[in-house]
Amino acid sequence: MTYKRTTLKDIAEKLNVSITTVNRALKNHPDISTKLKEQVLFLAEQLHYRPNYFASSLRKNHSGLIGVLMPKIIHYFSSTLLSGIIKTSNEKNYQVIIGETDNNVETEKMSLLNMMNSGVDGILIAVSNNTTNEDHFAALQNENIPLVFFDKIPDHINGPKVLTNDKKGAMMATEHLISQGYKKNCTYKRTIRFKKCNAPVYRI
Repeated sequence: MTYKRTTLKDIAEKLNVSITTVNRALKNHPDISTKLKEQVLFLAEQLHYRPNYFASSLRKNHSGLIGVLMPKIIHYFSSTLLSGIIKTSNEKNYQVIIGETDNNVETEKMSLLNMMNSGVDGILIAVSNNTTNEDHFAALQNENIPLVFFDKIPDHINGPKVLTNDKKGAMMATEHLISQGYKKNCTYKRTIRFKKCNAPVYRI
C-alpha cells in the first residue's frame, strides 16, 4: 500500500486556514496565536507530517549538502581526510554525500552527475588516476556548481585546489631525523633504516 505524504496544504485544509499560516505556526511565528500553533502541531503529528527539505532547498537555492568524491576511501590518508571534511561540515551545518570512483572514469562521471542532481551546494574532488578528458568538470563549472580539487587535480581546469607538498614533507622529516642524531644504517629494497646508538630503529 502506498501512503500519500502529508503536505502543508493538507493541514491547512483541515484547519481551514492558509498554507502560509500553517507554515508560520510550525516556525513558532509570534503573529500566530498559541491556540492555533497547538492545533497545527497536534495535527502535524497525527498526520506524520515531515518537512520536504528538498523542495525547500530548491526554493532557497541552498541544500546544505556537500559532495566528496575520491578514488579510494579505504586508505589511511583518504579516511583521515574524509573524517576531517565531515567534522568541519557538521560544524557548519552541512551534510556530506560521499562517492568512491575506484579510479574508474565512468564511475567518476556518474557520481558527479548524481551529486549534481541531488542539489549539492558544492563538490570536493580528488581526480581519478585514469582521468584524461576533463570535460565533465567543465560541465559542472558551467552549471555554477563550486568545485574544489584536492590531492589529485586536473591539468587544465581552473579552480580552487588543495595540495600537499610531498617533497618538502620528506625533506622536513629527514632533516628532523638527522638533527636528532639518527644516521642511515642500511638500505633494503624499499626500506631505509635510521639508527642512533642503541636507540630503536625507525623506518620511513
